[in-house]
Amino acid sequence: MGLVPMKIKKLAWAGVLLSLAAAADDAARCYNIRDPDLRNACLADTRGDKSRCYAIRDADAKQLCLARLTGDKSRCYNVHDKDLHAACLAGMGR
Repeated sequence: MGLVPMKIKKLAWAGVLLSLAAAADDAARCYNIRDPDLRNACLADTRGDKSRCYAIRDADAKQLCLARLTGDKSRCYNVHDKDLHAACLAGMGR
């Protein structure tokens, strides 16, 4: 997971997952994110572009991104981290 501690990374993914639809101009802010996986998740969310989800290397993060963009709750069951799994389901309205 790189230089970022795991807990911070989890919080970042939960924030991306639970964020509401962002304004189109917020996509430009995504490019300021150094972590490539978080940057791709941000771009996927702000642009509604699920192809960005497929560019995410972390398997759990990829499933979170795809669940969010496709509305497919079953993707949450492929998330192995317990906290992220719970956040994914919560973000999908169970």
